[in-house]
Amino acid sequence: MITSGQAATSTSVPRAELVTMMQLMAERGELVIAEECMHVEALHRELVHLQLGSAASGSGSGDSDDLALALALACWRARIR
Repeated sequence: MITSGQAATSTSVPRAELVTMMQLMAERGELVIAEECMHVEALHRELVHLQLGSAASGSGSGDSDDLALALALACWRARIR
């Protein structure tokens, strides 16, 4: 579960931690998104507009962040192994 909390547990992780982990992996070159990736344009758009705080979809902006958060969850899981 993605939360607005401060610390990850066995069943939840804060959104800010997810986004920060993904940003660090991208900066270090540990995350590369293939151009052939399905929905790569939509993912890129979501990543550009991704916010650290509460879900963008709840802010009335109409933007989705589902793909970006799915990628962030995968990055977080890969790093804690």
